[in-house]
Amino acid sequence: MARSDVEGFEIAFHSSLSEPVTIAGVPRMIAVLNGTLTAVLALGLQ
Repeated sequence: MARSDVEGFEIAFHSSLSEPVTIAGVPRMIAVLNGTLTAVLALGLQ
């Protein structure tokens, strides 16, 4: 069966919906863990 575009069955797809959430280019969970460990070490040394 050939693929055809059917009128009325199109949606706008934003690429931001399929991209992973990053903080400074690092996956979000790794950035949060890194910040938490840094805070623990910095506060623990005082």
